[in-house]
Amino acid sequence: MPFGLLLGIGVLILLESGWYERANMVANSQSNPWLLVIAIIAIAVFTGIFYKKYKWEMNEQRYLELLIKKRDETPGTDATN
Repeated sequence: MPFGLLLGIGVLILLESGWYERANMVANSQSNPWLLVIAIIAIAVFTGIFYKKYKWEMNEQRYLELLIKKRDETPGTDATN
């Protein structure tokens, strides 16, 4: 979730700094400020959920690799299991 918040804060900084005047004028005239806040929250939640699922999969992969390694190193077991 912190990465999503950093991304959203970066968008806000670029918008408020006046980096691109035309985009800033269009954003101020056509969009609702609450829409931007909701979009930033949605980005933060999405990246948080995506990162947790990715981390879960990586940990599960490591666990399965350790089980295979343990099985192969244990004497008296058949390697075909």
